[in-house]
Amino acid sequence: MNDQDYLKDPSAVTMETPKLDSNRIEDVEGRREDELEPLTLTSVHRLVLELRAQDVQARRQVLLLIYLFILLVYIGLNAALLGANQKPQAYIEENYYLIFHMTSFWAVFVFTLMEALLLISVDKIVWSNKFQFLIVMFNVMTTFTTALLFTIYPREYEVPAHYMEYSAQIFISSVNVIFVRNYTLTANMSGMFYKLRHVEIFVAWLMVTFSFFQLFIYSGLIPVAMGGERAGHMCEFCNEIFNGGFAFVYTLVLYSDVTQDLNRKDVGAMNNLGQFGKQHREIDGFNDDGTPK
Repeated sequence: MNDQDYLKDPSAVTMETPKLDSNRIEDVEGRREDELEPLTLTSVHRLVLELRAQDVQARRQVLLLIYLFILLVYIGLNAALLGANQKPQAYIEENYYLIFHMTSFWAVFVFTLMEALLLISVDKIVWSNKFQFLIVMFNVMTTFTTALLFTIYPREYEVPAHYMEYSAQIFISSVNVIFVRNYTLTANMSGMFYKLRHVEIFVAWLMVTFSFFQLFIYSGLIPVAMGGERAGHMCEFCNEIFNGGFAFVYTLVLYSDVTQDLNRKDVGAMNNLGQFGKQHREIDGFNDDGTPK
């Protein structure tokens, strides 16, 4: 349009805007979606899974640390009871009969409960292995029953409660075998605990045999000079110190394994996060320092 046409009809003037190529826009957007799709399905998904696994391991680490302190208290408690048992039975009956037995019965229950929680929380025992699972649950139920019976009527139920507890002690000691067997199935073959697994199994079965010996002493089948009850208590506290120490060592090993795994997951998550950010910057057209390319 020339100047004369504009003077004749100014309304005829229209503004021409540049046309964008819609095919080009769709191509760019489609390419960007194609680039983001594998990023979304791989990097993001992997990062989320690793963070979830990291959170689970962090919770296990805290639980194992709590278990370690409880086990230390349990070992110390049985050492104290063992010392108190050095007095003659008549002296014990007269001065601290109730607190002595009450502490003993309820401490064993707390130990079996914590042991069950430990094995389940770190996946060392699962419902699919019903025999092991039922042994652990049986220990919790039996020790709770004996502790409650004695609490209800100490003088009446002391002897039956002791027979029940010492019979359950055989199964409580057998949990040490479960510790060794289930841990070595997934342990590092170059590790010390895997190499010594046969020694550990032998010691664990030896303590199961000792539990039978403890029951026979208390029942009088094996007579001793100090009396069946006091000798049975001595065997009981020694057995519980060993069981607590066995569980402490394996909990410490599990805590070390979880800590190492958590450190590896920290490094892996940071690497994936850095790779995720780098891919996003490349797609958006930015350098690593945030400046446009």
